Amino acid sequence: MKLTNLVTGIAGALVVGVVAVTLFIAQLASNVDQQIERSLDEGIDTLVTAEEIAVTVQDIKIDVIQVQQWLTDISATRGLDGLNDGFDEAAKYAQEFEQKLAIARALAQKFKADSVLTSLDNVEQAFGPFYRVGQTMAQGYIDGGPEVGNKLMPEFDGVAAAMGEAIDRMVDEIKTLTAAERDIVVAARDDVLAQQALRTNIDLLSHIGLALASLGIVAMFVVQLRKLGKVADVATQIAEGNLDAPKLGTSRWYELAALNKSIGVFRDNGFAMRAMNEEKEAMEARDREKRAEMMCELQAAFGDVVDGAAEGDFTQRVEAKFADDELNNLARGVNNLVSNVERGLRETGTVLAALAHTDLTLRVEGNYSGAFAKLKHDTNHVADRLTEVIGQLQVTSSAIATGEILAGANDLSDRTTRQAATIEETSAAIEQLAATVMDNASRAEQATGNSKEVARTAEESGEVMDKANSAMERITQSSSKISNIIGLIDDIAFQTNLLALNASVEAARAGEAGKGFAVVAIEVRRLAQSAAEASADVKELISQSADEVSNGSKLVADAAQKLEEMLGFARSNNDIVLQIAKESKEQAAAIDEVSAAVRQMDEMTQHNAALVEETNAAIDQTETQAQELDRIVDVFRLNKSGSTHKTVRSAAA
Repeated sequence: MKLTNLVTGIAGALVVGVVAVTLFIAQLASNVDQQIERSLDEGIDTLVTAEEIAVTVQDIKIDVIQVQQWLTDISATRGLDGLNDGFDEAAKYAQEFEQKLAIARALAQKFKADSVLTSLDNVEQAFGPFYRVGQTMAQGYIDGGPEVGNKLMPEFDGVAAAMGEAIDRMVDEIKTLTAAERDIVVAARDDVLAQQALRTNIDLLSHIGLALASLGIVAMFVVQLRKLGKVADVATQIAEGNLDAPKLGTSRWYELAALNKSIGVFRDNGFAMRAMNEEKEAMEARDREKRAEMMCELQAAFGDVVDGAAEGDFTQRVEAKFADDELNNLARGVNNLVSNVERGLRETGTVLAALAHTDLTLRVEGNYSGAFAKLKHDTNHVADRLTEVIGQLQVTSSAIATGEILAGANDLSDRTTRQAATIEETSAAIEQLAATVMDNASRAEQATGNSKEVARTAEESGEVMDKANSAMERITQSSSKISNIIGLIDDIAFQTNLLALNASVEAARAGEAGKGFAVVAIEVRRLAQSAAEASADVKELISQSADEVSNGSKLVADAAQKLEEMLGFARSNNDIVLQIAKESKEQAAAIDEVSAAVRQMDEMTQHNAALVEETNAAIDQTETQAQELDRIVDVFRLNKSGSTHKTVRSAAA
């Protein structure tokens, strides 16, 4: 029911004036309502657009972090099997970065935000060098290891810092833009309130004028004016941000109903904006809380694995599962790393234990790269060299026991027999014995000296064999030391890789909180230094083993040379005895001195028999030493074929 109808029934004379005033007030209220709705719609649309830009910028920031994370991950893992998808993942997030950047630029152009467009251009310019240098650094770590990758790290740090500054400036521009739009919405709200107040004043003045004309109409409108004042108070409170102001009831008057409806719309829009902000804050809080819980769980799992590895236990694994695939991939990478270290240690330990127990048939046959490949090569090389030396010793000892020495003894015995025959011949050459007996005696003394030299040389051969045995013992001791140092190197290598991985990944994800990982970086440098020192010790011990093996070879060569000298002296004795036999024939002419010559030849025969006994004693001594050498070298297990080795393999963890 319109108020004008009632006024017409009460006072016909004031119909025209009341109708005119009422129409004017109604039109003014309608215009105010439309302006309120339009201002609120425009303000909300503008603010929503600004928020969309802010969300897109946040996505851009996350894409940049993901690119850095994946490039850092593949730098730490060196692109091992199962951990070689870093380049593809980085490329995926780089593509998302370009897409989000295009979306943000389109929104900023629609919004006509030139400062935001400038900051987006700066971010795009900084991303190119950042992505390119990051790829180069990661490839450097894969191709050349830390020696190459560490040289590229400072350049990557520089472009990463420039990228971070560009991102921060872009975020600041978005914050400034959002704050400015909120100020515009507040200003529009203030304008609407001012217009509403003006309309209220005009309405009030109109009713006062009509009240002066008709006391009856004034009396009727007093109640309505009170309601209108309540409406104005509620509208003022809502405009000031108090959305919990009392709700306005319904009115039978059209004008008040329209005004109440407009204020209700204004209140509902305010509640909608408040709910939207609260929901967004709640979602962000839940995401932060969930992420923090997963990080705590991951840190605890890593701690158990690291503690176990520090104590020499490589059987522990990261068993936790996460909703975040990136954390799962990180856990799998750590598990694979621990498994590889455990397998390398187990194979190397088995080979070294076999060496310690004189079993030279085992070799490390697993597929490794980097430091483990060098460890495999050095361990197998030590075993191969030991096999070669022991094999040569076995051949040499066999030759000493059954070769030239026995032949020399037989030859000497044969010469003694021929000498006895020569004595018989001297009986027929009595005339020549007198002239040559002194020469025969002199040559016999020379033969005695040569035989003694043979005995001395045989003794020296025994000493050489003793030295060879000592050299083999020192090689065994060096192998034991190598085993201990290798264990230290493996522990340090594992901890270094793990700490480096934690430092790179967690520092990238944690943002400002990543500063705490400086302690981890210090620990990484300390462990890397320890690894370098242990590696130097390993190289020194391996070099020492090689020297000992070389000394053993030289000693064996010396033994062979001494044996050759013994053979030379034996040949000299043979020549002398032959000369004695020749001259004994000439003694046949000295018939007058047959008795003296026979006595002298008998003495020489007895002397030669003594020499044979001494030679046999020397041969027995040499044979005993050779048998002892055989016993020593026979404790080593060698591959007879010389072409294959037993393999040491371990099941994949």
